[in-house]
Amino acid sequence: MTPPVNVFKMKGLSIDVIQRNDGKIELLGKGLFKFAARPFLSIANKHLAAEKPALVTEDAVFPSAWLPPIPSPVFKRLDS
Repeated sequence: MTPPVNVFKMKGLSIDVIQRNDGKIELLGKGLFKFAARPFLSIANKHLAAEKPALVTEDAVFPSAWLPPIPSPVFKRLDS
């Protein structure tokens, strides 16, 4: 199992991607505002539960062959 990869950080909230024992990936929120992020994390984790990542390294997660690595500048532009 690889260590958590941070994908988002701000004062009061940090979101990490972890690889579970079954090989799937999951987003975890930490910090004071993790409860505010819970709806987003729940939806994202439902989508991630159906996928097995293409590659997980210590620095990045490659969710599939058609998505950019997390974290990366390209991935951050997907929501624009």
